[in-house]
Amino acid sequence: KGSESVVLKGKRKVALASDDVKFNREFLSFHANGMTFRGFSNHKEVSTETFYSIGGGFVVQENQQLKKESLEKKNFPFPIERAKKLEEYCESTGKNISEIVWENELELRSEIEINTELKRIWENFQAD
Repeated sequence: KGSESVVLKGKRKVALASDDVKFNREFLSFHANGMTFRGFSNHKEVSTETFYSIGGGFVVQENQQLKKESLEKKNFPFPIERAKKLEEYCESTGKNISEIVWENELELRSEIEINTELKRIWENFQAD
């Protein structure tokens, strides 16, 4: 515990104490891997943004890019809801996890879009 800080958009340093982080055990409506950020100034909420990790390193903002219905209507070659199913696909097809995920991602984005986003993610991990 104690006080730490985060840098927003690589520009502004903001104090963040461990007590400022609240965990909610209920899933958000769009996807289980979601996180809501709320910004406060003078004890008033000034900003709220929700983001979801939708797999493959991709993160989408709520009400932006993808809608839940659009994901549900996709004809993924390998529909996956549990890790066990992914394992079964690997065993039955002889493909590895990255190949299975790649084929599913191609239902959502072009190869160029996927590679561009993966490059952006890689560069962020390399940043100091």
